[in-house]
Amino acid sequence: MEKIMYILNELDFSSVVWQIMTPLIFSMADIVTGLIQAIINKSVDSQKMRMGLLHKTLLIIIILLGFTLDFTFSLNFVSRSICIFIIAMEIISIVENLKKAGINIGKVTNILKEKSNNTVNDNLNYLINRFDEETTKDEEEKK
Repeated sequence: MEKIMYILNELDFSSVVWQIMTPLIFSMADIVTGLIQAIINKSVDSQKMRMGLLHKTLLIIIILLGFTLDFTFSLNFVSRSICIFIIAMEIISIVENLKKAGINIGKVTNILKEKSNNTVNDNLNYLINRFDEETTKDEEEKK
């Protein structure tokens, strides 16, 4: 949790426009990679697509509510936290789609193989910890 708070405090968007656009771009990439992997695996399902689009719509509403809270109460962290969480969640989903499509992306694929049945938050925490472990291991190997 401490690492997540550190990331939230350190990351800042260049503008409000990019703060809104970045999670939307990642959401669109998730939709596209999900559709492509479904086509590759011959498992296109219109009901899954509808549910996915409804979930994306809810994410947009959550982003708008975060901005409303920030502007109403002169806060500076609610919308940023929401946007960063959504971006992280979408990255994990995109990586899962790539894995299902048969694309091996190295260490991240191995991490997802180990932790494929957890929630997004569990996966995010696990990814951060594993990334730290792998980075430390790589640094030690270089010495």
